[in-house]
Amino acid sequence: MTRPLGKKAIAMVSAWATTNHLVLGQVKVRSQSNEITAIPELLRWLEVSGCIVTIDAIGLPAQNCGKNK
Repeated sequence: MTRPLGKKAIAMVSAWATTNHLVLGQVKVRSQSNEITAIPELLRWLEVSGCIVTIDAIGLPAQNCGKNK
């Protein structure tokens, strides 16, 4: 993504608490990477044991399934 001023947009992955309208955490996607690699990093920072976690289908390759049981 390129902006009119020649600067690239910052790609972020966010964790939301939808009921409370609250951002729980954000991780910047590393250069030359994508959100699939940032999701596990964000999940490591959050205590989600016993919680329902949903992820957009594009962010859930087979190696991420079942990581937070």
